[in-house]
Amino acid sequence: MQRRMILAIAALAGLVVASPARAAVLSPGDTNISPDIYAAVTGTLVAGPVVVSASGVTNGQYQNASVTQSVIRDSSTGHLDFIYRVMNNSNVGTPAGDIADIIEHFTVVSYNGSYTDVGYVSGTGVVPVTVDRSGNFGASNNGRVISYDFTGNGAITAGNSSAVLVVKTQYDYFDFKGTASIIDGQTLTVSGYEPLATPEPSAMALAGVGALGLVGYALRRRKAMGA
Repeated sequence: MQRRMILAIAALAGLVVASPARAAVLSPGDTNISPDIYAAVTGTLVAGPVVVSASGVTNGQYQNASVTQSVIRDSSTGHLDFIYRVMNNSNVGTPAGDIADIIEHFTVVSYNGSYTDVGYVSGTGVVPVTVDRSGNFGASNNGRVISYDFTGNGAITAGNSSAVLVVKTQYDYFDFKGTASIIDGQTLTVSGYEPLATPEPSAMALAGVGALGLVGYALRRRKAMGA
């Protein structure tokens, strides 16, 4: 039985997102788009939540951040939503002589060719002011990068997190070969979920093997019953 999840705000274990009054459809090449504001997102948890972290020092500024990620199947559209939350942990373990850095931008890759509707869940953290998307469909980057800009709200300071970020797509498959980047004076890049238009060949091969196994079982059972 499928499990209906309510994304717990702190842990991203589920989220319930009501449809916004407007839709922030983000097409390749769009810039300075105001994201949707959700009360919550309903769906079935497909993957996650997983937490990936990275840290580094550049010019005396210490950056330590984590990204919590989940994938849900949206109960309204039937397609996949990708959920992110960025935490600035630069107040933990700051090296002597360095200062805790802020987070001004967060990007996710790769959304090549995908329709996207972007937003955040209200009341869950620092909200992005605008969202951008690179390129044009048919171009080499094919709209692959979605970028959230937090600068207008004072950025994500040490010890604080972004709001729960939502990217709605029309895709039904995904893998963990994408990337997510936390950006200010330096860029920290971690692994992440990404949508796929079609399942990976390995997944299709496994499905094929499973189907053959079922056919073989049925034939053996028929022969046994006829004996």
